[in-house]
Amino acid sequence: MIRSKLWQKFIVLILLLALFATGLFSQPALARNSEFLNKDKLELILKGVISLYMLNRLNSLRREDNPPEHRDRVPGKSPSLAGQIIVLDPGHGGSDPGAIGAGGLKEKDVNLDIAKRVYRLLKENTGAQVYLTRDTDRFISLAERSSQANKLGADLFISIHINAAENGRERGIETYAYHNASRENWALAWYLQEQLVKELGLLDRGIKAGNFHVIRETRMNSVLLEIGFISDAREEALLAKTSTRERAAQAIYAGIINYYQNI
Repeated sequence: MIRSKLWQKFIVLILLLALFATGLFSQPALARNSEFLNKDKLELILKGVISLYMLNRLNSLRREDNPPEHRDRVPGKSPSLAGQIIVLDPGHGGSDPGAIGAGGLKEKDVNLDIAKRVYRLLKENTGAQVYLTRDTDRFISLAERSSQANKLGADLFISIHINAAENGRERGIETYAYHNASRENWALAWYLQEQLVKELGLLDRGIKAGNFHVIRETRMNSVLLEIGFISDAREEALLAKTSTRERAAQAIYAGIINYYQNI
């Protein structure tokens, strides 16, 4: 579980903000500031502050020299996930190749390969019901992806992507959740990011808040993974290897198992 100190500090911050908000949202104060801020905007700012604080503390804890007890534990026999519905979402596809590396590697192909490997691991080792939003090279809209997961009543939604940057110098792995996601949702992001960094040995860019359609419009714990940068020559070469994709799939599988063992 995420350390109790984090939540203690988080609760203290909420109480301080609540005291601040009580005075800030008084009628005289609102009247004086109505020209440039209203109550809704101020509440949004406060929520943003809380989200940023949570992310900063979570990422700080992940990098401490004394890690949580679960960190070095390799999942043994997988727990039964009977009744759980997990949707894997390989990003892009068909007419949408996603990012393309200098060497010609297409994001859509890497996404699909990794997702199918995770699918196999989950089907073979757990009792979960596992679905892919696409299992071939075809285009599916963002709305169709989120709608499929919602109609299935999924418990987890994991969107798999490869990152890219115009400058070609960015590297590493990052995991996104929606800014107002639940505690369990952030825990899922934590475990997946942790295992991917540990297994692939790439730069840890942390867990982040995002506004991507597939994590905003899905009604279950949802994350979007960015597994390396295809725009970086070294990471493109790594992602082109079957062994790297298998290791990424093993990491995602291990992250899911750790999540269920610790929530």
